[in-house]
Amino acid sequence: MGRSAWFAVPVAALAACGQALGIDGFVDSDGAAHSASAGAGGSSTTHSSSVGSGCAADCAVPRFAYVASFNDGTVDVFAIDAASGQLHGRGYGIAHAAATVPVYPLSVTVDRLGQHVYSANFGSGTVTSFAIDPASGAMREPNTVVIGGMPTSIAVHPKGAVALVASFAEGDTVPPVKPGTLGCYLVDPDYGALVAFSPGATAPTGPGPRSLAFHPAGKVAYAALYGASKVATYRVEVPSNAASCTLTPLGEVAAGTQPIEIAADPLGRFVLSADQKSDDVSFFRVEPSGALSAGPKHALPGGTSPFGVAIAPNGKFAYVGGGNGTVSALGIDPDSGALSDDGVPQSTGSSTSEVAVDPSGKFLYATSYVANTIAMFAIGGDGKLTPLGSVGAYGSPYAVAIAPGAQPLSAAPRFALVADAASNDVSSYTIDPASGALSPAKAGPRPVGIGPTSLALHPGGKYALSANLGGNDLWLLDIGPEDGAVAKSTTLAAGENGAPAWKDPAAVAIEPTGRFAYLASKTSNDLAGITLAVDAGAALASFGAIPVGNAPAAVAVDPAGKLVFLALGGEGKLSVYHVIPTTGGLELDDSQATPLGASAKPLDVAVHPSGRFAYLVDSGSDDVAMFRVDTDANTGKAKLAPLGTVPAVKSPRAIALDPSGRRAFVACAQSGSVAAFSVDPASGMLTANGTLPVGGSPAAIAAELSGRFAYLADGAGNQVVTLAIGPDGKPTVKGAPVPTGTSPVKIVTTAAIP
Repeated sequence: MGRSAWFAVPVAALAACGQALGIDGFVDSDGAAHSASAGAGGSSTTHSSSVGSGCAADCAVPRFAYVASFNDGTVDVFAIDAASGQLHGRGYGIAHAAATVPVYPLSVTVDRLGQHVYSANFGSGTVTSFAIDPASGAMREPNTVVIGGMPTSIAVHPKGAVALVASFAEGDTVPPVKPGTLGCYLVDPDYGALVAFSPGATAPTGPGPRSLAFHPAGKVAYAALYGASKVATYRVEVPSNAASCTLTPLGEVAAGTQPIEIAADPLGRFVLSADQKSDDVSFFRVEPSGALSAGPKHALPGGTSPFGVAIAPNGKFAYVGGGNGTVSALGIDPDSGALSDDGVPQSTGSSTSEVAVDPSGKFLYATSYVANTIAMFAIGGDGKLTPLGSVGAYGSPYAVAIAPGAQPLSAAPRFALVADAASNDVSSYTIDPASGALSPAKAGPRPVGIGPTSLALHPGGKYALSANLGGNDLWLLDIGPEDGAVAKSTTLAAGENGAPAWKDPAAVAIEPTGRFAYLASKTSNDLAGITLAVDAGAALASFGAIPVGNAPAAVAVDPAGKLVFLALGGEGKLSVYHVIPTTGGLELDDSQATPLGASAKPLDVAVHPSGRFAYLVDSGSDDVAMFRVDTDANTGKAKLAPLGTVPAVKSPRAIALDPSGRRAFVACAQSGSVAAFSVDPASGMLTANGTLPVGGSPAAIAAELSGRFAYLADGAGNQVVTLAIGPDGKPTVKGAPVPTGTSPVKIVTTAAIP
């Protein structure tokens, strides 16, 4: 079966194509086909690597995570809080943007210094390289090279001079039976692009080379042969001038049935393979020549269907992701090769695809292709896992790689911005990261046009958008680096620069790549797409608008930047659109009514950090409507499943979730209070966790990225109240309120993470 036939329908065809990728026809009970990605874990620089091999001591800090999203042809970016392990969505890059066939990035790899990221594009027969922006993690300067066949895995040499690419033969069968190919490519030292040697440096492999791993010394590499149920060893010889690359087979050794992924010990003593069909993990000793000798196998519970394996940087523990939706921790005896269960398997929610351990050895990340999430875990000193929740990665996340660095990122809060609707300005404040206290900018509130009703932050933290209802325009604001004071950069009014004739803009949101924004206007009943240019001269333009329902009141983008949620105030509905990555255009996926239907008055919407749930604040019924975000197994579109409602005291106006996704806070205007809720990360259900009287008329609320503080805009008292969030999730007032302009209606916060 050829590539085009395998992937003619992105989701419906997955049950068949998944077998050829090493899935063996695994299908969830709900009918959603599940696939796995390729690559090596542990210390190698393949797609689920911690990129720790050969890395200097000052590179053992996690900074960014990169996730290959198979179905939509993107690589997602997440900033990592090195203290908590929390992932924060930072958008995505497009793998092989010029492709005329589905790209299907199957694996993702980062070099050991965290300077370049690579995606193996199974569908288009290519590899795309990106330069990593060291400050933001954004992927720059994409370069795509044709590899041929169907690339499944990439491994970058520990010294970074060359990279290996494994490929299935074009049009291989299910399961693979044709010999594959292993290719060696020069890595451009400036841009990271792969360059073919002349003559080409390739070697044949057995059927279905599915995963690669370098020995940390870089003299040999290993390939999991899924179709042959073996692991092969190759000597890799590269002269000091990197003028050539020679691949010499050193033999093959039997693994379990259908090894889908391998991982090399960071200390170079052994190699592990995750054997999908036989439900086990094979141990191989590394001989002095670099060749492997078979050791014992560790049986996993029946039905685990292991997809991924990763080894901790200290070489003492291994982690196995299972198609049954688990991650298993294993202790390793490097002398005997014995593996032992280290605690009970942890749930990832659904169908684990791949796992990666960060270079500090403190956190583990597991992708779920079916659930469209990345599960986060803390790793204890004994190797055991503690769940930390999950984040969304809509688009079928397969593989994950961690970019290291010398300095950790921090989620410490920096600034708060408040839109003051009646005084036509934005108030700015510096946030004390220890106490959460606000200090007003010296210049005071700054003018931003007539009737600012909504603010949205650019992901770099240097810019914000202000939607001005009275001025019928949009302002791009510079955020001052000293105290957060804003200044006008440029504007876009209705009818200008491609903008439609919107009327009464009520809400604006920026997706995490920072390329596009979405403006909802409540009288013209439309949702306009906006392009932002901030790198080389500030500019705003519009690429049109789509009609929506009656009186849109609020708009939000999911953490992965793939879905846009719209609250329809005049219809009592929540709509969800998917983003076309190349253009920013929107296509409606689903729309669901709240229990009150047309008599409801939804005013705000928030998306759970996992991307799996959405919450609609309904002032008509004084409650919060809850929705689960599913993915249609046949179309790949998002679907909204109503989960019911919870009461939220009187006249709820706004909602905010903390970054862990375990707490929610609702500003209730008429009762002058904040309603706190606990969030079940598995079901998304809210449970009341007390009410805090604050007085005034709360109009907006924001939770900053560290999760320790929240900020409440009091529309009647013209002030901001600081809330400290306790370990139990209950808020308390901290310090005295600080003044704002007149009628504050929206508040946002920035953080040290770019």
